[in-house]
Amino acid sequence: MLTNRYLTLNLLNNVPLEEYNKYKNSLQTDIKLINNHTKIEELDSFNIITMKQASEIKKQYIKHENFFKKLMKGEYDKMQNLSFDIIRFAFSIYYNKKPYLSDMTQLAQYGILQVGVLGLRGIKWNFASDCLAHSLQEKAEDIIITEGEEIDKIIENEEFKLKINEIIKKYEKQHSFSTGKEKESITFKDPNLFHILNSLEENKKMKHGIWILH
Repeated sequence: MLTNRYLTLNLLNNVPLEEYNKYKNSLQTDIKLINNHTKIEELDSFNIITMKQASEIKKQYIKHENFFKKLMKGEYDKMQNLSFDIIRFAFSIYYNKKPYLSDMTQLAQYGILQVGVLGLRGIKWNFASDCLAHSLQEKAEDIIITEGEEIDKIIENEEFKLKINEIIKKYEKQHSFSTGKEKESITFKDPNLFHILNSLEENKKMKHGIWILH
């Protein structure tokens, strides 16, 4: 048991991601507890991480080490030429279903989305970039927009005007209506406007939704 726990810890010590500190702490605690009378069911770490799992964690980290090193330093501008392997790993259902690897895949997703923020800004989709950056905050709150350039662009947009006229005609005999209940939505040809306001119903379902009011 002592050898197993020590080797498992040694494998994880090669993975300098804080997401794995909880595993390391559990292993260190159990290593101190082990003696000639210890039973395996008395050690919590065996329920948390196995040596085989630790080996897989180390393997995936070493494989994508350059990516994670830049990510830990916040060097998102140096990560723009992402490999297909890291994208496949980050969004793989297979790896995400493994609890001991999900911490790493979620971290990889975060890094890829940070690169997305820079990419959107590079093609002048500034509002979309700001929204994505906002959503990546640990405790992001809803964005409420009542005026400004984005609202003006929507009001001036022909697709928006057509949709408004369509809604007015559809509900002209009613005193009120609910976009959520009726699931009214609009699709913009302008990709940036698409990110600003696409589906009123879907925005309501978002945990950190983008609410646009006028």
